[in-house]
Amino acid sequence: MRVDSGGSLRHEIGRVRTALNSPALSEILLLVVKGVGSPGELARQTGKSKYAVSVQLANLKRVGLVNITRVVSADMRRRSYEIVWAKVCQIFKQDHALELEIYENQLSVAGLSEVQGNETRVGLAISGNGKLGLVREITPQDAQRTELKPVADQMGRLVWEFTEFFKGYLKERRFNTMREYFQGAYKELSERYGRLPRNSELGRFFEFNDRAFKRITPIEEVWRKYVPKKFEAYTPAKRKEPPKVPVIKLFAEAGSADPAGRYVLNAEAQAAIKPGVPLRIYPAYTYS
Repeated sequence: MRVDSGGSLRHEIGRVRTALNSPALSEILLLVVKGVGSPGELARQTGKSKYAVSVQLANLKRVGLVNITRVVSADMRRRSYEIVWAKVCQIFKQDHALELEIYENQLSVAGLSEVQGNETRVGLAISGNGKLGLVREITPQDAQRTELKPVADQMGRLVWEFTEFFKGYLKERRFNTMREYFQGAYKELSERYGRLPRNSELGRFFEFNDRAFKRITPIEEVWRKYVPKKFEAYTPAKRKEPPKVPVIKLFAEAGSADPAGRYVLNAEAQAAIKPGVPLRIYPAYTYS
């Protein structure tokens, strides 16, 4: 068994969870989202002292959720804070790490009509929200001639769409903590993805989750109001990578959890599991 992250990431997830679960820190963060960036104005609107607000801003800055704005004000002594949307992207991607991994793989092999190959690896995986699955990897027999479709633009648009949607969701919904905002957005998207535009990559992703994973409430108005029609990619620094050997990943439910929290494997998973079969655990920010 291995947790699919390093120790530093697990420690960082724990710190971010504490901030996401805090109503006091969430109140500050939501005001920053709405454009209230100065400690003095935050103190006035929350009824707290400037010192208390400064401590809370320092905590949010420490976990990467806010930063000092780059916009230079007339008074250099006054600081103003803004939300770090790249951190929101990171939370979304880590909360759906397994689902995004399978989705990206399926997009990359979507152009292949029929493939002859060998099952090279079988493993169990537990997603961030506790779904237990059996993941099989198929390597095509003629791997040299099998080309994977480049899908970096689609995956980039998917993350961009979620971030733009979530900016509006924070303004249109009312929850006590940021954790509830994230989980509320996930729940509404998983139940009403069909109301998003047909060309929405975010809609296609949650539709894929509905088909490929066990399902975990109006949102179309938030979409029309906040997601721009023009695509503005969040592009990481590009680096040249060696060509990948094509692998097709197949996911199937492997069992369920009993009331005591123990996983009970189904017959198919029991038959596939042999000594040495790995178990990967994907930790998440907003799921326990």
